[in-house]
Amino acid sequence: MLRFAATCATALALLIPAVPAQADMTLNQFRNYSTMPGGTPLVRSYLGGLRDGIVEYQDALAEHQDVAPTFCPDGDELAQGTRFEEVLLGEIADPSSGEAWAGGIQMSRIAVHALQQAFPCESY
Repeated sequence: MLRFAATCATALALLIPAVPAQADMTLNQFRNYSTMPGGTPLVRSYLGGLRDGIVEYQDALAEHQDVAPTFCPDGDELAQGTRFEEVLLGEIADPSSGEAWAGGIQMSRIAVHALQQAFPCESY
């Protein structure tokens, strides 16, 4: 029984590092997953989760009238993952600040900044 538990624990330990979808993924980690063989589905899955989380947070903010939105897209423009990906990947490739993003920055920070630039509100 103890041997079986040790085998299961070892198998689980080997699988855990293979899961890329983490809330605090850095730009360097994102780039590494993007270039690894078979990495495209992992990256698309991560971007979908990131988009869903950010949009859900935005929707939660909208429920409170005393809280300003983070960004202001027209309608359901971000419901399509391709638009979110275009905005985010465009910001990574050509930063709006004119300076390259640091490799250690969290992808969520880049995403929020990119969405604010692409879909500005009248006031923040």
